[in-house]
Amino acid sequence: MAESFIGDVRVSTTFLGLDHNFFGDGPPLLFETMIFGADGKPWDYQERCTTWVQAEAMHARGLAAVHARVPQP
Repeated sequence: MAESFIGDVRVSTTFLGLDHNFFGDGPPLLFETMIFGADGKPWDYQERCTTWVQAEAMHARGLAAVHARVPQP
């Protein structure tokens, strides 16, 4: 769905294809945003949501999290 790079850091938002709400106590969780460092290892950041519109906002939050943590030139 979306992939953005800030330096060597990657923000990835994907459609999961399956409901990841494993406990059934809310809406389906169909999109996921994760952040990966330059070494390819995930940061301690993962967020899931239900709709495409929510996923776009979730991706923007992931980008903001990177900007807050990674010094900009």
